[in-house]
Amino acid sequence: MPDIDQVMEHFYRGLRGSEIQQRLSVIGFELNKVRKYANEWNTDSDLLSQSIVFLALSAYFTGLVPIVRIEGALFVEKDFRNEYAYALVARAYVEVAGRIHKGLRLWRLYKRGACTIADFNDGTKRLLARYQSADPAPYGYFIGQGEL
Repeated sequence: MPDIDQVMEHFYRGLRGSEIQQRLSVIGFELNKVRKYANEWNTDSDLLSQSIVFLALSAYFTGLVPIVRIEGALFVEKDFRNEYAYALVARAYVEVAGRIHKGLRLWRLYKRGACTIADFNDGTKRLLARYQSADPAPYGYFIGQGEL
């Protein structure tokens, strides 16, 4: 079993200095520009701008940030040879990548004209867990606003 110094070295190697981490940092800086834009300008009246901001925020907060942490956890679980924890972390990685893919798919559908701006906006809200169904909940199973 590796000692704690080895584990910490592998964990932080995944967070700092790796080629993947450097590319993710560049992407994070670009997404941060969108966040700053949203803070400076009111995007509530323009659905397209609001949707793009939601898409960028979901890519950053529910995609990029968790992937960086999951990558470090993969190194640790590999060093501890904990197959069960490694499988769970790998599953989390796949699910986060799926969320990013969902955002890209929404953008491609909108760009092709296969969905309306309202559908695009609803899809990006769903990525941020801010979705609210237009239909009433059947039998009162889910009654809520869908906001944090």
